[in-house]
Amino acid sequence: MPRKKVTDVSGNGGMKRKRATGKRKDRDFSSDDEFDFEQENNKKPGKPAAKSGLQPVTVADDVKEKIKLELPKVRGQLLIFGATNWDLIGRKEVPKQQAAFRNLGQNLWGPHRYGCLNDVQVSCVVSGPCAAHSLIMTTEGKLWSWGRNDKGQLGHGDTKRLEAPKLIEGLADQVIVSAACGRNHTMALTEDGTVYSFGENKLGQLGQGSQTDAVLSPAPISYNGQPLVKVACGAEFSMVVDCKGNLYSFGCPEYGQLGKNHHIYQHLQLYV
Repeated sequence: MPRKKVTDVSGNGGMKRKRATGKRKDRDFSSDDEFDFEQENNKKPGKPAAKSGLQPVTVADDVKEKIKLELPKVRGQLLIFGATNWDLIGRKEVPKQQAAFRNLGQNLWGPHRYGCLNDVQVSCVVSGPCAAHSLIMTTEGKLWSWGRNDKGQLGHGDTKRLEAPKLIEGLADQVIVSAACGRNHTMALTEDGTVYSFGENKLGQLGQGSQTDAVLSPAPISYNGQPLVKVACGAEFSMVVDCKGNLYSFGCPEYGQLGKNHHIYQHLQLYV
């Protein structure tokens, strides 16, 4: 008689034997879907998740470092090529609410320039492997954005897609030294170590201490620690690093990408 198939499951240094009852199907979750935070947080995984006991990030003003981050030294012009149908990129079809743009945007088979940037010196170009929007930083520290915008990830106070770069007026009085793009959200770092975020926030990926569908204009993250020096975005989560080397994460923890050793959604506060 053939033996029943078994799989090994390790945990806490021990080895368990588990009978395989069928092919395991991973849940394909995207923030475009509706999600029940309370239901997810009340799940009981194989190993119970203990409370972290971590405290919100707060540092007294008199012990905060004073920094001034530098802009990239690069000076150049933007060239673009590839797909420009922003509402279709990464999707099987254009959503019904964007049906009017179904055939808007062509494939650029060679380098092209945007006329609106003829007199603009570019120091950095930013996008992401799961993003359908892009950013440029100028040599003066100004941030421009264009592309898909159904969650306000362009930061212009609306959800209209843009076919060409446009200055983000909400950050016009700031000097931006770094930025990052998630699937539907954006993070921007200023020269004094402050981070602004905008776009989708259903999973708390903006770090603004709230859970909302979208934030259409730039707003500071909910943080009162040492000045920040780096920002990064995953699809639906974000990370920042302060001047002391501490790493902070927030947003979707579904596969452990936040590094907090549990699956609890912490969309209300930043934790180290």
